[in-house]
Amino acid sequence: MGKLKKGLTIVAFSLGGLAIITAGLAAYTSRSSFCVTCHYMQPFYDSWRQSTHNKVECIECHFAPGLKGAVAGKLNGLVQLVKYTSLTYKKSRPWAEISDESCLRTGCHETRLLKGRVNYKEGVVFDHAPHLGELKRGKKLRCTSCHSQIVQGKHITVTETACYLCHFKTEDGGIVPKQGECTVCHVRDVMERRSKAGELRYDHSIVLREKLACQTCHSHTVMGNGPVAKQNCFACHWDNERLGQFNNTDLMHTKHISENKIECQRCHLAIEHKLRPGDIKTAAECQTCHPLHHNATITLFSGEGASGVPSMPNRMFQVGLNCRGCHISHGLTVAGEKAPGTYYASGKSCDTCHGRGFSKLIKTWQREARERVAVLEKAAAKLGNAADKGTKEKLAALRENLAIVARGNIVHNVRYASEILETARNTLAGLGKQAKIPLVLPPAGIKEREPNADCLTCHFYLNKVAPMYAGMAFNHKTHNGKGFECQRCHSIAVKHAELIVDKDGCASCHHSKKIAKKCEECHTLQNDIIQGRWNVIDEPSMKSLDFPCTKCHQMNGKAVTPEDCAACHKNPAYAEKMNKWVKDVDTQVGDLNAGIARARKMNLSAEQKQTVENARIFVRGLLDDGSHGMHNPKPVRHGLKEFRKKLDAIAPPPNAPSAQ
Repeated sequence: MGKLKKGLTIVAFSLGGLAIITAGLAAYTSRSSFCVTCHYMQPFYDSWRQSTHNKVECIECHFAPGLKGAVAGKLNGLVQLVKYTSLTYKKSRPWAEISDESCLRTGCHETRLLKGRVNYKEGVVFDHAPHLGELKRGKKLRCTSCHSQIVQGKHITVTETACYLCHFKTEDGGIVPKQGECTVCHVRDVMERRSKAGELRYDHSIVLREKLACQTCHSHTVMGNGPVAKQNCFACHWDNERLGQFNNTDLMHTKHISENKIECQRCHLAIEHKLRPGDIKTAAECQTCHPLHHNATITLFSGEGASGVPSMPNRMFQVGLNCRGCHISHGLTVAGEKAPGTYYASGKSCDTCHGRGFSKLIKTWQREARERVAVLEKAAAKLGNAADKGTKEKLAALRENLAIVARGNIVHNVRYASEILETARNTLAGLGKQAKIPLVLPPAGIKEREPNADCLTCHFYLNKVAPMYAGMAFNHKTHNGKGFECQRCHSIAVKHAELIVDKDGCASCHHSKKIAKKCEECHTLQNDIIQGRWNVIDEPSMKSLDFPCTKCHQMNGKAVTPEDCAACHKNPAYAEKMNKWVKDVDTQVGDLNAGIARARKMNLSAEQKQTVENARIFVRGLLDDGSHGMHNPKPVRHGLKEFRKKLDAIAPPPNAPSAQ
C-alpha cells in the first residue's frame, strides 16, 4: 500500500511538473519573438513589428478564438516545427490562414461592420458591410481577401491590386461591372466637400451639379484586364487532376478566396487604376484622315516639343482628358451644313465645366496670343534681314515655336504657350541688342516668382484693362505692381474669382491719408455725371465747379444720408425731401428695368435693340453712381423720363391704355 501511494505521488508530481513545463513552453512559444526561431519567418516578423498590430501577439490573429482554435494552432505549430527541423518546408511555400473570427473578436474589430462608410484614401469611400455581408461576383469575401499578410514590408494591410481586380476586371473584354462605376468609391458628398476645401486641382462642383460623366475628362484610368497565365498554377500545384480544373473559374475562386486565402496577384496580373496623361497621338481619331494637322495642338496640350522651352503639360492632359471632352459640337461644312464626325470646341464646352463666362476668358487669350505672335514675327523679320548664319538658325527655331502657338490654339495650354512667347521675346531682345537693331517687342510676361503668378498665368492680360466697379475705374496693373494678392479681393473657395471686397474695403485704403488722391481719379463715373459729360447727361451740375466732393463726403468711406443733407442745410425738412427724392428715382429705375425686360422678349429692329441697350447702360450707370441722381438731378430726371417714353413705345406696360 505504501509503495502504491509513493508511486501515485511520483506520478502526480511528474504530471504536475509536466503540466508546468508544458504551460511554460506554451507561454514561451506563444510569444511573437519565438516565431523567428524559424529563420524564414524573419520578414513576416519584421513587417509585424512595423505595423499597427505590433502590440498584438501573433497568436491572437493566427489562432482562431476559443480553446479549439488554440489547440488547433498549437498542433499546427508542431507540424511546422517538424517541417523546419526536417527541412521539408523547403518543398512548399509557408502559408498562414487567418479567420474572420480572429479579426472580428471582442476587443479587436468587432464593430467594424457597423461603422458604415469610412474614408479610405484620397477621397475614396469604403464600407465593410457589403463586402463581408454580401456576395461579390457570386463569391464570399473574407477579411484577408483585401488585407494581405505581407505587402511591400507592411503587415495585414489592404492590397489595392485585389480591389482593382474585383472592381475592374471584365469578362472576355466586355463592359466593366457595376462595382467599377466611379461613384461607387468616389461618392458625391465627399467630392463636394473636397472641392469646397480646395483639396482638388479642379473644383468638381459644376461637374456634380450638371451630372457630367467622369469619363468626359478622365479617360484611360484603368489599365489591364488581370489575365491568369496557366504557368502560375505550377508554383503551387503539379498534379494533372488539379491543373485540369484551370478553366473552372467558380471552383478556382471558391477554393482560393472563400475557403483558402490566396492573394489575387499570385494568379492574376495586376490591373492599374490611376490618372495618367492622355495619349492623344494615338487616341485622336482625327489623325486617321488628317495626318499631321494637329501636331501643333498636340505639342501645346502635352506641353513638350517647343525648342528651348521646359516641359509644361496641361493639367487636363495629365488627368487623361479625352479630346472629345471639349470637342463636343458637330462641325459645319463650307455650305453651313452639319458635318457628321467632325467636332469642335465651342464656348459651351468651356462654360459647361468651368462655369458661365469662362469662354470670354478664352477669347481674350486668343486675341492676346494673335497680337503677340504678330509683333514677334514682325520683329523676327526685321532682324532676319541682317542676320548671320547662327542668328538665322535661332530665328528659324523661334518661328517654328511661334507657329505652334498660332496653329495650336493657346487654349490647349495657356501656360506653355505663354512660356513659348516669353522665350521668343527674350531671344529677340538678346539678338536685337547684339545686332544693335531696335525692335518693337511685347511687354515682358509674368515670372513664376512674381506676386500672383498663379493667377496671372491665365489672367495675364489684366494689366491692360481697367474694369468699372461701383462706378470706379479699377487699375489691376497698379495693385499688382504694389504686391496686392488677388485673394485680397477675389475668392476661389466657392466660385472662381468671386468678388469678395466691397466699397468699404476699398475705402479703408484709398480714403486713408497715406494714399489720398483727388476723388475724380477713382470716381470717374461720378465725376462725369457731375460734369455733365456722361450718356444723355450734357448739363453740368450747378455745384460742379465750386462745390468739392469732401463738402458732403468727409473722407470716411461712407455715403451721404438724407440726415446729412438736413444738417448741412440746417433745415429738417431736407431729410424728408431727400428721402422722397431717392424713393422716386428708385421707382423710375425699377420701371425702366421692367421695360427693358419686356422689350428683350420681343422681336426688335436693330434701332430698337440699340435703344434698349442704351437704356440698360443708363440704368447700370445710375446704380453704379450710387447717388440716386443727387450728383446731377436735373439731367438724370430728364434721362429717366426720356428712356421711359421710348421703352413704353417699344414695349407698352400691361396696364397702358390701348391706342384708339
